[in-house]
Amino acid sequence: MSTGWENHDPAPIEVFHSEALKEFHAGAEFKANEIEVEGTRYIDGIEFNRLIARFKVKIMKEYRITSDAIPKTSQV
Repeated sequence: MSTGWENHDPAPIEVFHSEALKEFHAGAEFKANEIEVEGTRYIDGIEFNRLIARFKVKIMKEYRITSDAIPKTSQV
């Protein structure tokens, strides 16, 4: 059995993670997308939410899943 990557494609979630990191770091270049607290840089909450929302939609489309609420079943 091969232990290398030459015969494998990355798992979809790893592709999304890689893309998210690239977008995160690209956005981090802009001071408007960050805040600084006691010398530590943080991504702005609004920008972080936008990043997460983009990948939520991308994952939903890729896996054909929905964000519809799931009805609770009655417990007898």
